[in-house]
Parts: sequence; C-alpha cells; structure tokens
Amino acid sequence: MKTHLKIPFLALTLGLMAACAGQVEPPATLQPTIAALPTHIPVRFADDLIQTLAPGDILFQQDHEPGLIRPEVQFPFGRVAPFTLYADGTLIYLEEGSSFDEQQLMETSLSPAQSLALLQKLTDLGFGRLESHTDDCARQADGSSLCVADAATTILRGFLPGGQLHEVKIYHDFANDPQAFQSIQEVLNDYTHPDGRPYQPAVATLFLSPVDSTEGRTPAEWPLDEGWLTPMASGDRLVWFIEGEELRTFLSAAPRNMGDSYFEHAGRLYHAFLVPWLPDMDYKSEIQAEFQPPALDTRESTKTAPVTSRFADCPVPSTDPDTADFRIAFVR
Repeated sequence: MKTHLKIPFLALTLGLMAACAGQVEPPATLQPTIAALPTHIPVRFADDLIQTLAPGDILFQQDHEPGLIRPEVQFPFGRVAPFTLYADGTLIYLEEGSSFDEQQLMETSLSPAQSLALLQKLTDLGFGRLESHTDDCARQADGSSLCVADAATTILRGFLPGGQLHEVKIYHDFANDPQAFQSIQEVLNDYTHPDGRPYQPAVATLFLSPVDSTEGRTPAEWPLDEGWLTPMASGDRLVWFIEGEELRTFLSAAPRNMGDSYFEHAGRLYHAFLVPWLPDMDYKSEIQAEFQPPALDTRESTKTAPVTSRFADCPVPSTDPDTADFRIAFVR
C-alpha cells in the first residue's frame, strides 16, 4: 500500500520541478556602462604663459563704449576701463561702492598663479565661446527681433589657453552665449580684493565747469592755483591734463580718485570730473590730432598765465546740445 502511494507523489514532484525549470530565464548579459562626455572639455593654461609676455602686456581687460549719456565719456580720455589685469600681476578694477558717487578705481597685485587662476575661471565660464555682436538688434528664440537704442557696448579682450588673444564686442547683452556673458560680467563687475587700495594715477583728465549749484553736496576749497579756473562763461567746460604734484594735490582734496566733485573759489562754484589714466594710456597726441590745438603757451609763470591753450568750441555727441560744447586746455 505504501509503495503504491509513493509512486504518484514522486511523479508529481518531478513534474512540478520540470515545469518550474522550464520557466527559468537565462541570466542577462551585462552591458558595459559608458560615462557621458562633458559638453566642454576644459583646457588649461600653460604655466609659462606669463613669462613669455612683457610686464605691461594686458592679460585680460573689460572695457566699454558708452551710449549717449554724459558728454565727457564720449571721448576715450573721458572714461577708464573698469577691469584690467597686466602680465606683471597689477590688477586695476572699479569698486562700485554702495552708490554711483562712491565709485573709485582700486589697485592690487596678483601672483602669477593667481593671475592664471583668474584667466582659467573666465575661460571655464565660456570666454572663448563668445562672439562679437555690434548690431543694435538681435534675433530672439521665437524668431522676432529685439532692438535697443543708445546702449553701451562691452569689450572683453584677453588670452586663451592656447596663447592667442581673443577680443569680442557685445552690444547691450546680445551675446551668442547669454549665460557665459552674464557669468563673466558678474565676476568682473563684482570683483574685489582684501588688499585692494585706491589707485594712484600718474596722469588724469580733469573736466572743469562753473555751476550754480552743487546738488546738495558740500564743496571743497579749490586746491590748485586759480589759473586752472581760467575765466569761463556759464556752460563752458575746460579739459585739462593733470599730473605730478598738482595731481597729487588735487587727489588729496577730492573725495575719490575719479568721478564728480565740487569746489568753491572766490565766491564761485565749480564742478570737476576726474578720469584717471591707466599706466599704458597716453591720450595727448590723440587729442592734439583730433582737435588740432595751436602751439602751447610756454611762459614760465603759471601763477598769472598758466601753460594752456584754448581751442574753439568742439561739438560733442550729446542729447542736450546746449551743454555739449567743450574748450580743450593742456597742462604740461
């Protein structure tokens, strides 16, 4: 009896095992995993790049060509690049301050390694991918065109890892790579350094004009010889080149090393606009060629007759023709 009972059970067990075995799938073949390649492979700067350059060569610079704003900045000697890094590590940058009237030009020194690291950062953000766009209209993603009038043009120039110079001019923010352009602008515009100190220019441009009001600011006493304030009619502007001890004296009385300030002398109020020159800048011959000044007065006495030359009124691009005349004066 027991023998007859075991045979069906054994057969059933073997059948179930065979059925289960038929449902088992063969093991899957493992496929190798391929890591995604980066869209932009970073290229490093050569460690000896700086050694191949002269100390005064520019490694990277941010500059601007302004729109139609205040008339002084229409001249190249009426504005200064807000960020310039030289091969010797000298870095001159604009510190914004909490308001426009607190702007001043700062200076610091970077080591070769720090300079290359800054170049590398700008490269990694996409400087080499940027292309020039100088038209005042740009095609949008939806196919329409956006046009902006009287905007500034940003100029970025600097070295790439291969040692070649790259320069782009971008009107408004019409960049072919908007994210790269914005990121680079943020790095340059927000730059500050713990060891930064006010830049001491060797030469500067000084715009002077008589005014009726100081716009609520307390004027300082005029620090230089009154010959600098050669008689001017209301609305006139003088443009001086100032350097040496006279520039140092002016800077000691001015609130900062650039921009607007107000002075008082002999009961009259004057507005001054100072523009420091970078170490490699020299605009004298450019101004002489543009405005064709007569021969300079070389009288020795600068007390009663400063060494100056006055030009005929020169029209300057401005939205206000009544205040857009300059008389150019030289100091040497």
